[in-house]
Amino acid sequence: GFLFAAAMQKAFGDATMLLREHHIPRLSATVCGNSSTAAAKYIASVQVCRPSDRQIITTCDIKAEIIGDTQNQIECLLICTKANDAIPALSSIWDRLDRKNGAKVIVLSNGALAIRDSIQKHFNDHQDLQIITAT
Repeated sequence: GFLFAAAMQKAFGDATMLLREHHIPRLSATVCGNSSTAAAKYIASVQVCRPSDRQIITTCDIKAEIIGDTQNQIECLLICTKANDAIPALSSIWDRLDRKNGAKVIVLSNGALAIRDSIQKHFNDHQDLQIITAT
């Protein structure tokens, strides 16, 4: 997931990772505004290495937020988790998907093709949502 976010940031210039709370120790926290009222914003520093010799090619800082901390609308979502965790992951942000503009959900995980029908059934075949899976 971190590498996909780094690639998206490089290609499109803006990406925000949605992470579960257990990832907080891997992140740098910054607070904007009055620290007693402002929500913490996180930065994930991702090092991209060359596979052959593990030499760092580049490092990029990606905005991150913890699921449940904000309620901003999501237009495009990449779910990078184990296939059996895809439905709980999607359920946790379901209300944030921008259905008015045809939100897109892309599931990138081993076995995603096998759970596509389960995702469609779980979310009642919403026509306002595009779910794309990879094998």
